[in-house]
This record gives sequence, structure tokens and C-alpha cells, in this order.
Amino acid sequence: MQIPARRLEIAKVFEGRTSESGWLVIDIRGMDLEGVVKLHVNLDEVETLGRKRAEVKERLTTLFGADDDEDLA
Repeated sequence: MQIPARRLEIAKVFEGRTSESGWLVIDIRGMDLEGVVKLHVNLDEVETLGRKRAEVKERLTTLFGADDDEDLA
């Protein structure tokens, strides 16, 4: 099963733990997964998500002066 980009997200924090690269979150709500044995995620889309997150962080840092990921999480 191929996972569309709209169901992907990168989070910096999961269960109180942080990750420099982030956590790949796949939203499977409402998906029919019966019989699914593999999930395929296009790594180009994951890289794009990472770049978008970095761009948003940079804009927020510029606008609000935040210099710490905790301020932007």
C-alpha cells in the first residue's frame, strides 16, 4: 500500500522523547488496512516534509525570535 503525502507528518517529539531528525508519523485513520502487509512511503516526500518543517521553523524564529525547538514544537 502506498501512503499519500497528505497522511505523512514529521514530529520532533514523541512520547516525551525528542529526535534531531524527527519522527515519521503516518495517519492511518479511516484507511482500510485489512490484508495490508507492507506500507510504502516515498522518501522524496519525507525529505520534502523535513524541508517544509525547517522553513516554517526558520520563519517563526525570524518573526518571534525563538531559538529553541521547544518553543516551536
